[in-house]
Amino acid sequence: MQHPGAKMVIEVARTQDDEVGDGTTTAVILVGALMEQAESMLEQGIHPTVIAEGYRKGMEKRWRSSTVSRSKSTRQTGGSSSRLPTPLSPANPSSR
Repeated sequence: MQHPGAKMVIEVARTQDDEVGDGTTTAVILVGALMEQAESMLEQGIHPTVIAEGYRKGMEKRWRSSTVSRSKSTRQTGGSSSRLPTPLSPANPSSR
């Protein structure tokens, strides 16, 4: 496979399968949607690094808000939130 975008989609699917063992179709659909949006932004003259930076910031914000939600939930339930998921890992690693 020579196309960088196609290589990325394949890598996302492989990583999702390796980490979770499920959800490859969802991961590919999500990546496809992000790529469609990126294509639209490129057509508007937005530089690729600006698009990539925006996606990175969005991901970081999502995981920070997830951490805050987990912290509040942990305080309320008395549980532990020491292991937070990464974007492509399961929320509960013991459920594999």
